[in-house]
Amino acid sequence: MVKVLYVPLDERACNYTYPSLLADMTDDIELLVPDYDWMGFCKRPADCEKLWQWVFERAPECEYAILS
Repeated sequence: MVKVLYVPLDERACNYTYPSLLADMTDDIELLVPDYDWMGFCKRPADCEKLWQWVFERAPECEYAILS
């Protein structure tokens, strides 16, 4: 199984939810996505410190990364 680290552009479903749903339709992709609460919302910025910490903790176990 291929592990992919995915940091969405923002909290909108087209960026956060739908890619996970698409990855769940396959048997050979595991999409690692940060916690929804860390994402920005409308005019509230994301928690960048937590996102970067998560990226550095999880990146070694992944073969690919998508950083929006």
